[in-house]
Amino acid sequence: PTRTPTPTATLAPGVFVMNNSTTRPSSSYRYVLGEILNNTQYYLKYVNVRVNFYDGAQLVETDYAYTHLDNVHPFEKVCFSIILTNPPNWTSYSFEPVQYSTTGAARPNLAITTQSGSLYGGSYYRIIGQIRNDEPALIQYVSAVATMYNAAGLVLECDYGYVGSTALAPGQVSSFDI
Repeated sequence: PTRTPTPTATLAPGVFVMNNSTTRPSSSYRYVLGEILNNTQYYLKYVNVRVNFYDGAQLVETDYAYTHLDNVHPFEKVCFSIILTNPPNWTSYSFEPVQYSTTGAARPNLAITTQSGSLYGGSYYRIIGQIRNDEPALIQYVSAVATMYNAAGLVLECDYGYVGSTALAPGQVSSFDI
């Protein structure tokens, strides 16, 4: 389901980690999931999010990840998923300022023609669908990105899946699985 927008105060221009991040353990790892907001007029490329875990004032673990979209449009939000070694005895975590390049570009004109989601294997949620290339040129390495929220709007999961074809010709349709 799409997150229900809630009124927020006007933000100053910039690129921010939104306040809907979550963290969860998995075996010997920890996941940090969230979204960034590109509150600028620029197309961003290679948006990098770094998280720091603390035990009181002591840094005990740090890692980073890139958002699941290489090019982020102006005023767009996109998810990230950081997977790191489970920090010992941590009490809090915070994000460093987001790093990015302003050399991004608009993404090609693609359309999701079908999509559906359902429980898969008892503990996973699976989204399948198809994407059509509406550009007059060949497009390569097309992927779909999905973000799952809880009822409070917190990010529970963020993932992506490439379409079946390496390259999509104009008008061609290919399926994805997330």
